[in-house]
Amino acid sequence: MRLLLDTSAINTLRFTQGRLQAVTDDVLAHEQFGFLTARFSRQLSHDDFWIVSSALAAGGHTLVTEDAKLFAVLPSDEFAEAVAGRTWVRPSCRLLTSAAVESV
Repeated sequence: MRLLLDTSAINTLRFTQGRLQAVTDDVLAHEQFGFLTARFSRQLSHDDFWIVSSALAAGGHTLVTEDAKLFAVLPSDEFAEAVAGRTWVRPSCRLLTSAAVESV
């Protein structure tokens, strides 16, 4: 089977190919993900656990989100205590709010 891609898709692939690094198993945040899902079960979505796990593994990043649930967990004392005994760097987190765009 041969896939056909339109020009915009090809351009997007070329653009990202030159800018993204290959992700290998040693940088995937399996340990962080397992720890967080066990400790904070049902407080975050599956995707949010991966986002936070990746930020913990990478260290030194600020998460910017519009998700109030995610924002409630990251700066909490419970989260700080959970990661305090680990070598992970707790990411800072900023909550953004967006306003509806009015059409003219």
